[in-house]
Amino acid sequence: MAPSASELTEAIVEALQSPQIREGLLDAVIRPAVDEAVKRAVAANNEEIARLVQQQAEQQAKIDGLEAQVTKLTALVTEQAQCLNELDQYGRKGCVIVSGLPEQANESVGEKIEELGRVVGVGPHGEIDVAHRLGRLAPGRARPIIVRLRSFEKRQELYAARRKLRSTGLVPSALITSAVASKIFISDSLTKTNQDILYRGRQLKKDGRLWAVWSDAGKLKAKARDGDPTTVIRSFADLARLVGDDPVPPPSLAGAAAAAGGSGSGGAAAAGGREDADDGFTLVDTGSQCQKSGLGI
Repeated sequence: MAPSASELTEAIVEALQSPQIREGLLDAVIRPAVDEAVKRAVAANNEEIARLVQQQAEQQAKIDGLEAQVTKLTALVTEQAQCLNELDQYGRKGCVIVSGLPEQANESVGEKIEELGRVVGVGPHGEIDVAHRLGRLAPGRARPIIVRLRSFEKRQELYAARRKLRSTGLVPSALITSAVASKIFISDSLTKTNQDILYRGRQLKKDGRLWAVWSDAGKLKAKARDGDPTTVIRSFADLARLVGDDPVPPPSLAGAAAAAGGSGSGGAAAAGGREDADDGFTLVDTGSQCQKSGLGI
């Protein structure tokens, strides 16, 4: 007679209680199955890791390519911006900024500039192309004047005569007395970019890191030490190379320059400009005002 189910169950339970049988089952069935499952899982994970590594390498190659493109485009934009700034500055070649000249209602700015020329011994009569005040009216403060002369030679004569405003050889007039002349400055008409660069240079000079920095007919020049050759400054990077500094102006300095120079029709132009004690460099926003008046610079 065949054993019953209960008898078979009792026999299996009794057999499994034998250490030899349990070990045999582990070696013959369980361990191989577990090992195979682990191998398959490890192989699948290795394939996934390889796929992710390959994907990461492809993505990194794309990123490297994009970074190279960004670097090239950044250099191109910087170069183009510098060229545009130089073209803008060249358009101002025949211009000067006159600040500190008293302002009256219904005045003739051109006649005042001619009188200023006579006071410093330069006769710009008939040479003035355009002359007008910059910015909005500000009570108690004379706005700067932008002047464009018809010839660069006359412009240079007027600019060179600025030092006579504080000399004993001055020939004062009823409007431009010696006291008034001492507060008048004649400076280059600089682009906003060049104003910011020159402002940064002034700060470096005051900190003792530059011996001299100035503008010459719109070109910025500097010397690190007395006796050094003159370096033409075209950008913040040029200034940085000269002093070994960060080419980006500190935020506080950039903010001060923006506050002084303005970015629209107001700023220092509306306030009358900011004078630098060295040679009368004036931060003014000339761009938008010149375009409005037809100066085309």
